[in-house]
Amino acid sequence: MKYGNHILILVSCKSYIMELNGSEKTKWLRLKGEIIKRPFLAYTIGLNYGDIDFLFSDNWPNKDKLNYIDKELLKTKEEKVERLRPSLTKFVGHRGSAIFGEKVGVDGMTIKYIIDDRSPKVPSFDLISRIEIFLHYATGYEVSLENQSDLVNYVSNKANALRMDTFKVADDLRGLNHNFDVLKLMDKKQKKTLGTTKSDDWRLNQLRGTLGASINKLVDIQSAIKILIDNFTE
Repeated sequence: MKYGNHILILVSCKSYIMELNGSEKTKWLRLKGEIIKRPFLAYTIGLNYGDIDFLFSDNWPNKDKLNYIDKELLKTKEEKVERLRPSLTKFVGHRGSAIFGEKVGVDGMTIKYIIDDRSPKVPSFDLISRIEIFLHYATGYEVSLENQSDLVNYVSNKANALRMDTFKVADDLRGLNHNFDVLKLMDKKQKKTLGTTKSDDWRLNQLRGTLGASINKLVDIQSAIKILIDNFTE
């Protein structure tokens, strides 16, 4: 009997120190990234100072610690969704799911699933944060403690991101100068005399493609700016 107990202890110890496989390491990087981004979560799920220091190291946890953190973070997200669901349902309703989804950057069906409590998976902390922030501005909803930083910086961060997106579109358009030069040489009469190269054809296709992509991107930027103005300014 004692021998059997010793075997059980050895197996347990082996499980405790067993190295993580590739998918588990990926999961750990995701989980610790979520906590580092929202430090208050560490206290919410009951991590001690040693655990918190471990988050900032390059070491891997054992499987027990990985599973514990994964379970507690999932539980925390579920609790936050339960807390916001009544306010979300009252403010959005089923008919407004698509419109509200566009505002927070997700498809309307995801919002509808949250309202109906039948989501195929629990929303991410980022999505929960965005929903809380929009509800806060619209209804005075109390944003979770770990999302307070998101609340304070949301408009500033979003505006900066949209500015960078706009500058990127401008850079793409400025890079088309030579493509327009090629276009000027593509007159049918000149083509018969000078001929064309594959490089010329490629630059014309690039001109069309970049202009189309830039227009679509600018439409998205315009929509995002309208959302900011309509919902976060007086």
